[in-house]
Amino acid sequence: MAFVLLFVFLHFSGEERAKWHTSPDYVSDGNLYLGDEKGSIEYNSFVMEEENFETNLILPEKAVGADKVRLLFTHDGRGKKAPIALPHSREKEQPVTLWFPDSGKWRMDIEINGSVHSSVVLPVKEK
Repeated sequence: MAFVLLFVFLHFSGEERAKWHTSPDYVSDGNLYLGDEKGSIEYNSFVMEEENFETNLILPEKAVGADKVRLLFTHDGRGKKAPIALPHSREKEQPVTLWFPDSGKWRMDIEINGSVHSSVVLPVKEK
């Protein structure tokens, strides 16, 4: 029984870490993005810790006109950052200014009306 519990614990604790790969990139209208059609972030320059990063998000279709859209941030699967509420929008493209207190990989979850619909993992460089 102890072996089964250990296996279940190791399986599920490793499952979250297994998802931490930088999101795929693509080019649209000459701009580099990380993510996919479910949600992406413009990524034309290095994101540095402790500096404002002005960029654009491409939100999922479901976010257009939704009552509540938030960005949830997690650092390397450990630390969480306060969520950012986005204004009500009728457009998929949304300007945003982000600030990351630490370098490393950050996961940005796009939450629509209380449910996470997509995630983007982006690297943040040291100053």
